Amino acid sequence: MRRLVRVAFVVVVMSAVFASSSLAANPRPIQIPLVAGLTASVRDRCTGAAVAGVVASLQDPATGLLQSPDATKTGKVVFQNLASPNPNLILHVSAPGYQPLGDAASPNPGVAITANPGPVNRTTTDPGPMQLPGEARLYEGLNVAIGLLPNAGCAAPRMVTVAALSGKVYDLSTGMLIPAPTVTLADPDTGAGNPGPVQVSNGSFKQASLSCGDYDLQVQATGYQDFGPGIALVVEQGCGTALGTAAMAWGNTVEIVMAPIAYNHAPVIDWITPGAYYSAIKFGSLFHVTALVHDPDPGDNTALVSQWTETGPNNGNPFCTIADPTALSTTLHCLTTGIGTLTFTVTDPHGATASASYFVVVKP
Repeated sequence: MRRLVRVAFVVVVMSAVFASSSLAANPRPIQIPLVAGLTASVRDRCTGAAVAGVVASLQDPATGLLQSPDATKTGKVVFQNLASPNPNLILHVSAPGYQPLGDAASPNPGVAITANPGPVNRTTTDPGPMQLPGEARLYEGLNVAIGLLPNAGCAAPRMVTVAALSGKVYDLSTGMLIPAPTVTLADPDTGAGNPGPVQVSNGSFKQASLSCGDYDLQVQATGYQDFGPGIALVVEQGCGTALGTAAMAWGNTVEIVMAPIAYNHAPVIDWITPGAYYSAIKFGSLFHVTALVHDPDPGDNTALVSQWTETGPNNGNPFCTIADPTALSTTLHCLTTGIGTLTFTVTDPHGATASASYFVVVKP
């Protein structure tokens, strides 16, 4: 006896479900906490305590114009950007009860730095963002540690220290820290390796001390395009600057954004048929299902893998037969009544997937 089979395909949620990919998605706008142009910590040379009431400015010696800090708190001042186009600026730092930074006998007490930034007469790369090969980004600033001497002085003034080079390494596609980069510093003329251990932890790195001079910085991480070499950084700590009674140390701070070796978009399901329903399907009839897909990465389109699956109401056992489960266009043959789920999935050669599911309702 022949039976009439009514089959209705009801769209429950037609949404693409993307699995994690072995490659990162293409870069999108991300938030990177950019380094400041100059950050200075100010401490008492006798006690090491943070100094209150700090007054600081950057002066353009050509015009006499002063730039005030963007942020000031006990023991710290921040200049987010070095606004003057003059390559040399004068850093002034003072506080009530302390001898100011610089030689009090000079015409303009203070310490000269370069605006790009770095100690006077030594050049660093421009502050970021700086576009580099391999889609890398570089942001650079100057960290300064200053020790001011109280007017009354003390028997054993302290020196100050700051990391010669510190930084963070970010993923271009996500904005997240890259946990285990390899950081190398080398002499640009001789190619000699690290002048000392570079400490790396959870995406951050630090080089405690360096001799005056230029260094090539290279950062590598598994799955990412190399940053450098050939990026010249200058780190100088107390190299002949007249400081008067103050002590000062400085170092570069950088934020580096690295691109994954390749980017991968997940495939896209453009549409899928049948539509809302099929009706009056006779017992034993074949009915067609078709999907149209594409991959935003053109090279992946010829390697997409399609898969139709159907799960039935009885412990998930299928109750429809799929003629060719891997074809974009195929047929279903359902001989059991009930409600099941038809799912179409497409996978690119990197493991990224998209899928869409429907209820399958088979009635006598």
